[in-house]
Amino acid sequence: MRPVTGGIAIRVLGRALVFFVILNLAFAVLQPLPWLGSLSLYGRVFPARERFPFGDDPARDYNLVVGNLDALFASHALAAPKAADEYRIVVLGDSSVWGVLLAPADTLTGKLNAMALRAPDGRRVRFYNLGYPDFSVAKDLMLMRRALAYHPDLIVWAVTLHAFVAERQPEHVLLQDNPADARAVAGLGLPLALNDARLAGPDLWGRTLVGQRRPIADLMRLQVLGAMWAATGIDQDLSGPAERLTIDLEPNETLRGVTSADLEGGEVLWSALDVGVKIVREADVPLLIINEPTATTGGANSDLRYNAFYPRRAYDRYRAVLTRRTGELGVPLLDVWDLSPLAEYTNSPVHLNPAGSARLAAATADALARVMAAGRR
Repeated sequence: MRPVTGGIAIRVLGRALVFFVILNLAFAVLQPLPWLGSLSLYGRVFPARERFPFGDDPARDYNLVVGNLDALFASHALAAPKAADEYRIVVLGDSSVWGVLLAPADTLTGKLNAMALRAPDGRRVRFYNLGYPDFSVAKDLMLMRRALAYHPDLIVWAVTLHAFVAERQPEHVLLQDNPADARAVAGLGLPLALNDARLAGPDLWGRTLVGQRRPIADLMRLQVLGAMWAATGIDQDLSGPAERLTIDLEPNETLRGVTSADLEGGEVLWSALDVGVKIVREADVPLLIINEPTATTGGANSDLRYNAFYPRRAYDRYRAVLTRRTGELGVPLLDVWDLSPLAEYTNSPVHLNPAGSARLAAATADALARVMAAGRR
């Protein structure tokens, strides 16, 4: 056997380097992450998830944050073929819909599914939890557009004032990781700050295989965690002590710089309602909007604020504008902002406990019965 000389070693290393460069450039050009995200063991080897992957501690939650929209939907129960006797309803919203500090069965959709509702034509009503933390109407619209591919019969959209604040939108991981989807909803009339560097998407290096190693690793971890999800049904660790809701409030009326006088202006993205209505009407899908419950704490400075999130004057103005705008659009609104007593909130002014979820589900079911009946006529 001939010994390997220095020249041969250099040529081998050079060819490996050329191959590495070509592989990375090909990855940057082809951008296969959406295709990779759509490859999933969920619904095949593992049970599909009842809500989108989201979690801070994979070792305890058996979950993690994944920004790839294709992977989110591929892991979800919604990806299963629609049954012939199924009336499919998707529910959009923030962490309150997703169900922070709640098991899947105790979320809004879990409680609704437990009611075993029937549509006016006799089909079984099946609810799908497409909530995703944190607040962002742009994120909701992105998910709404994607959800139409799964043939919903009706869409429920739970909103709150924080979700409409313009400056919040570029902060959301789903907008940052899916700039094409963000630009698509902007193109429908949502005035997003597309010049924000956080929405620019990765540069050439960031699109290479090396630059995308973290998202690729997250896709792999999501599949591995499917085994623990299948074995335990746990997608959120509920064993530890929970933070309690702040009762005593700051003596101010601020809302991320937005005042009650600003609520008609560009600081609040009311056009999200117009875009949402446009999306569903083009698909001929009915829409119910819910102004989700929020706590009234009654603690110090409660004359100025309902809770740590909302000053009274700004929130009251928000409700008035929301009612007027949905009325102008001809969209049913279920305003249940004061539905739940303080005891039914957990660690946030919008996070309900199981009893609060059951109360909200009952009110939602009544509203949906009217919407479905109207759609049948």
